[in-house]
Amino acid sequence: MNPDGNHQLRPNAVGIFDMILMVIAVTAPLTAVASNLSLSLAFGAGVGTVGVLVLVLVILLVFSAGYVALSRQVVNAGAYFAYIGFGLGRRMGGASALVATLAYNLAAAGMSVAVGYFGHLGLSAYLGVDVPWWVIALVATGATWVVGYFGVTIAGKVNVFVAVTEFAMLLAFAIAVVARRPGGFSAGVFAPGAVFGGNFGLAVVFCILSFAGYEAAAIYGEEARSARRNVGRATYSALIVLAVTFVFVMWAIAAAFPDAVAVAQADPGALLVAAITAYLGSWAGPVLSLMITFSFFAAALSFHAIASRYMFSLARDGFLPRGLSRVHPRWRTPVPAGTVQLVVCVLVVVPFAVAGADPIVTFFPAVSGITALAIIYLMAACSASIVTAAARGRITGPVWTVRVAPSIACVALVSCGVVIVAHYPEITGSDSPVISALPLSLVVAAVYGWFAARTRTVTEQPALA
Repeated sequence: MNPDGNHQLRPNAVGIFDMILMVIAVTAPLTAVASNLSLSLAFGAGVGTVGVLVLVLVILLVFSAGYVALSRQVVNAGAYFAYIGFGLGRRMGGASALVATLAYNLAAAGMSVAVGYFGHLGLSAYLGVDVPWWVIALVATGATWVVGYFGVTIAGKVNVFVAVTEFAMLLAFAIAVVARRPGGFSAGVFAPGAVFGGNFGLAVVFCILSFAGYEAAAIYGEEARSARRNVGRATYSALIVLAVTFVFVMWAIAAAFPDAVAVAQADPGALLVAAITAYLGSWAGPVLSLMITFSFFAAALSFHAIASRYMFSLARDGFLPRGLSRVHPRWRTPVPAGTVQLVVCVLVVVPFAVAGADPIVTFFPAVSGITALAIIYLMAACSASIVTAAARGRITGPVWTVRVAPSIACVALVSCGVVIVAHYPEITGSDSPVISALPLSLVVAAVYGWFAARTRTVTEQPALA
């Protein structure tokens, strides 16, 4: 790490509670239930989605065993870049870093677009105010930059509010179902016939995507207090909180209707609204609409922070222009990298606004597909890195933690990647040839990262451990 303070993030700025909330904000639990998990209920494993969530939790716990062990060895704002490079070499680290940077930048833009879309719907439906979606999206983008300018502690305060309201609404709904329809809760959702029936592979992918970003605590390692201990604690805590919430809420949705699958198949996007309105009353509709908008804004904040820190780390290590590695002299935040991230979001929003396109129909499918493939690849490569590092004696620990668990996780994640490729139109919700071709951008990014790492001089190379 460069000894010049102008290229260092503020140390000890983030506590474990802040990290947990930032991770939860990335996953956006409310929107995950309303989108990925509702799609799994409709077209995946049906009510067996509840059981699939438990299996996915097991997969992610197995992955986390090695991931957390590596977090104690490597602390870097470009987490996957350093983690994958640690075991698989700098070229693979460079390739992975550019893949992650592209995916997280697009995800940040996508979340801002979603804020604009759902904010427009809410204002139109409940206040009769017609504000164009792109205006709201640009305002949200500007707000993420402002929050990022002052640091992740401000974002943490925003995420506290969003997370508390999200969990309160989901918990209130689930409790209402328990009170009014207790007989709907059946252990059959965990039966092998339910779990493995239907399109099991598709259900696994949708469930994994619902946890996407839970491992992001490592990105705040340089700013965290007691990073080598708290990154692991935050990762496990966020994973368990999300898993318990998803299982309870999806079980409640399955119990809420005589035929929840049929309701989901009729309109997956309206499933959560219909369920919550039916059990909590008509007042819940406007509140839920507002909460979904804020949920996407919290996700935009978190993805902005992640993308900025990736670009900051890559610039510091020679992959991107050096100026992006500078930090604000007072707040120690990666303002130049955050500004580039702001520009990326604007460049994404403006063409869609000019074309008058529906952002959810056009942009969101592209983001979901690219993000899905990128995250699966990064997690699988990270698992392979742990096994390789252990074989080379660069990391030590129990055999389960550094060899067995990462090997199992790598195989499981690669299998999920194969399912994503095989079912790409279902994952993205689009059969457009353009959207189907967009994942090639990940290949281009990886090739650039590979050769950028190859051409760097020894003095530019980062200390990965």
